Amino acid sequence: LLISCGAQALPGDEQKPIEIEADRAELDDATGTATYSGSVRLDQGSLKVRAARLIIETDAQQVQRITAEGDREQDLLARYEQTPEPGAEPVRAQAQTIIYYTDAGRIELLGAAQLEQAEDRFEGDVISYDLTTRKVAASAGADGAPVRMVIEPARLRSPRGAEAADSDEPNP
Repeated sequence: LLISCGAQALPGDEQKPIEIEADRAELDDATGTATYSGSVRLDQGSLKVRAARLIIETDAQQVQRITAEGDREQDLLARYEQTPEPGAEPVRAQAQTIIYYTDAGRIELLGAAQLEQAEDRFEGDVISYDLTTRKVAASAGADGAPVRMVIEPARLRSPRGAEAADSDEPNP
């Protein structure tokens, strides 16, 4: 599942078994599509996906795209979580639809989208997250709701900044 993007996850995640639980599963070898529905849980190492419906599209070689959908009737969002590197906080995302383009190493969050890591948080109708470069692009929805971002100050992320934040000394 993560063959093409193991660099963006904990070392060894892509070597771990993929475990999928769902109420129903439908596999179509002709199209290379697997559809899981009803309380879907996908786990592979630090990767966790929760959704009402999960569609995995493959070609002859590998997984091309994974689409996780929430349940609009029950107002449940699809959820994604993965730890990008040892010691890092996990990246958490939720939206009505989450599309993971494995070749591009990119996640698109569509509808009531939220993305967070540690104290940084992005909210908007559409969020695109590049797992390799860790770049985020967010846009407002047609309803005019603005993009919202909360970003932790960079000086608090460095070890020197963390030490200074713990002391009463001013940070030069």
